[in-house]
Amino acid sequence: MMILGVPERDVEMMHRLTGQLFSPHDPDTARQTGGHAIAEAGAELFAYYKELLQERRKSPRDDLASEIANAKVDDAPINDHEALSYCVSITAAGHETTAGAIAGGIHALCEKPDQYRLLQANPDFVGKTVEEILRYVSPVRSFIRVAVNDYELRGRKIKAGQSLMMIYPSANRDEEVFEDSQAFNIKRANNEHIAFGFGPHVCIGLALARLEMKHFLKEFAARIWQIELAQPATWVKNNFLGGPKSMKIRCTFADEGRVSRAAI
Repeated sequence: MMILGVPERDVEMMHRLTGQLFSPHDPDTARQTGGHAIAEAGAELFAYYKELLQERRKSPRDDLASEIANAKVDDAPINDHEALSYCVSITAAGHETTAGAIAGGIHALCEKPDQYRLLQANPDFVGKTVEEILRYVSPVRSFIRVAVNDYELRGRKIKAGQSLMMIYPSANRDEEVFEDSQAFNIKRANNEHIAFGFGPHVCIGLALARLEMKHFLKEFAARIWQIELAQPATWVKNNFLGGPKSMKIRCTFADEGRVSRAAI
């Protein structure tokens, strides 16, 4: 939100709206309405960014919203729908997916303490840990695409124009691609996951997401000596994006040679 240029006072509103947009059936995030909850949340986000982009066209700042508002495509000003869609995509996908991946990764490290100790003993494994978390958690659960050509996959014929649901957690645990695919292994080699998609539809924010996760894990592993689940986590009820919704962990902090415990 800081990169985009959203004022800090509006961050909680953004978090609420994206939860309503992506998790309309989760009782803790669902929009209380008798109408079309997803459409209403999307319309509210579009209305917010329409005003923000108009302001940035009049008075550009050093932020991403100003870049989007004043962008050109084929030497012509970007149209409003594309500009608004960029803002909403960056807002919604930018924090829900990364937060889900980080929380899901900590959950995996709690369940596999040997992997957490391995990370602590080998700080240079942080990059591999990020990639394994992305594969194992798969914060994007599904996407719908339309086939542009006829194709046959393992005896199944796909016709051009047909809609296809791609299940990312399934692809990222494909036993034909990943050895011991159900295991969480931060030393995994040849980790060719598709958590960010691939090709022309690859995630626009993959570099930022990886950077955020690397910095978080580096600091977390250095400061927290031991972690364990204090109670079972609850997970977001969502067919599109996923991750822990509530997760209480018990931590042992390493503080100047002293060890202290706390539940967060």
